[in-house]
Amino acid sequence: MKRLALPAVLLLVSVSTGHAESLCRQCFDAAKQELKKCMEAAISAEDKATCHQKHDAKSTTCEEGECKLEQAAKPSLKDKPASEPLPERK
Repeated sequence: MKRLALPAVLLLVSVSTGHAESLCRQCFDAAKQELKKCMEAAISAEDKATCHQKHDAKSTTCEEGECKLEQAAKPSLKDKPASEPLPERK
């Protein structure tokens, strides 16, 4: 039984750290990688311009999709209740 415990713990740690990065950040990172690959394959200035247009479109999709969802899921300062004042000392 102890033989299975360590690999299970290592698996859980690796899975949990893999998801520590936000979906918004993952989206932007993917867009950046796509731009890099596109630019490496681009031959003409027109090809490079097309790469940048695709990157801009993907970034906008990230902003309007995953990033907005993350922002909406995070409680804002307005949503947090005000802390109660400390009791007066006598």
